[in-house]
Amino acid sequence: MKFLIALCIMILWTCAYTAMSRTLSEPSIVEAHQQWKMKYGRTYTNSSEMDKRYQIFKENLKYIVNFNNAGNKSYKLGLNPYSDLTSEEFIATHTGLKVPRHLSSSKK
Repeated sequence: MKFLIALCIMILWTCAYTAMSRTLSEPSIVEAHQQWKMKYGRTYTNSSEMDKRYQIFKENLKYIVNFNNAGNKSYKLGLNPYSDLTSEEFIATHTGLKVPRHLSSSKK
């Protein structure tokens, strides 16, 4: 019985340690953002814009890590060129049909 209790405690400790090690620290997020900006050539016009985009990137990265750590899907999420956009910004700028002007005018 003592062995079973000790085994359960050890398993719980291992699970807790694994979960804690998967959490993102601020320095690791900053480093990921720097690497992401370099990879995709992203620059910002001022520090206010950079701070805003960093916060969005941070939230998106946390979502990605939590989703992937849950492990209940047959696919994984990852960073992409749009990782500093909110869902609303992405939808507004990258979805929907945009007909070229010369094709959209009606013939008279």
